[in-house]
Amino acid sequence: MTALRSARDGGALSLPDRVATDWRMIWLATCCGMTAALQIGKGSAALPLIRAEFGSAVSVLAAYVSLISVVAALAGFGFGMASRRVGPRRAALTGLALIVVAGLGGALANGAVWLIGTRLIEAIGFALCTTALPALIRGAAGTGKSSAVMGIWAMWLPAGVALAMALAALSLDPLGWRWFFVLCAVAPGVAWVALWRGGTRAVAVPPADAPQAISARDVLRRTELLVAAVFVSFSAGNMILMSFLPTILVDDMGLSPSRAGLAVMVAMLCMLPMNVATGRMIDRGWSMPLMTGAAVAVIAVAALLITADGAPGWVRMTGVIGFGLGAGVPPAAIWGSIPLLAQRPADAPLLSGLFYQGAGLGQVSGPIVAGLVLSRWPGWWIASWCVVAMMVLSIALALWLSRSMAARA
Repeated sequence: MTALRSARDGGALSLPDRVATDWRMIWLATCCGMTAALQIGKGSAALPLIRAEFGSAVSVLAAYVSLISVVAALAGFGFGMASRRVGPRRAALTGLALIVVAGLGGALANGAVWLIGTRLIEAIGFALCTTALPALIRGAAGTGKSSAVMGIWAMWLPAGVALAMALAALSLDPLGWRWFFVLCAVAPGVAWVALWRGGTRAVAVPPADAPQAISARDVLRRTELLVAAVFVSFSAGNMILMSFLPTILVDDMGLSPSRAGLAVMVAMLCMLPMNVATGRMIDRGWSMPLMTGAAVAVIAVAALLITADGAPGWVRMTGVIGFGLGAGVPPAAIWGSIPLLAQRPADAPLLSGLFYQGAGLGQVSGPIVAGLVLSRWPGWWIASWCVVAMMVLSIALALWLSRSMAARA
């Protein structure tokens, strides 16, 4: 008889024999992820006000904004191993608590050094949440819903960043950046209470005499590494376009900063239905690598439309919407591959950490590469070709991944 125990004890995640999907847990964990993603959006939104108050160099403030991605790039897989060791629920609660403490501490900052110190704590909490919450969602999936629920999870980042933008628009001018930081810390605090009170659920665990040790080599196989490589190349191109998009819209289309921000938010909202649809399509048998390859091809075309010299506004805005629709597919497909690749439930946090580290590597390296290229050959059209290059690499990797998954099946 399968032994059951509560997830409250932080044990390794396993699945009971059941059919029903625990939708409450799925949406609870996804909303927890959204509150963590607020911290990404708040940095960019508050940066002008922070710079005006502290007078810090742009490079210092850029380090503040990018620190979450840097921690992911350096130690994402390590955080996945930590989440598996302490249990997904404990890791998620710890991560949310760190984000709350760091967010409130950041609101009290009296200089850039203090602010960056709190950002580092936030980055650690963010990493724990990002590697632990997918494992909770994976464990709540019923029969035939594993990839579909991971598609729902993929909404956490665009929805959280869009929510941060909306909150910034409502609160930054009347309240200032410090109270805006407090509001962004309250949300994960509420999520912590909800997960602590409502996140207890029975999950199956192996018998006491079953082997518990899982080495890194158990998930660092060719197929898994190819999925991570796809995430690196996609995230690099995606971050290049996302980073420069507001400036492109202001410089080339003459939009005001607020309207450019609204256009970016629309692009992010376009990602949400694609996240959900992608997960469902994978559960219905669609090829994850081929869907990813088609989506990044759309992003490449969108980048060229957005930066097309002399193109009318509607063409460029079509590119913005196309970018949002295309960018919603790869994250959902990659997170949705976890149920396909995990040979046992305890693999889920490790795979989450591996893919999270791949995303971080891309987010850090993409803008750096584009910046070096633009310093040599100025022009936004050059930036678009950097995006195209990353997407072509993603297509090649996706085709290789497709062959690897077929051979593995």
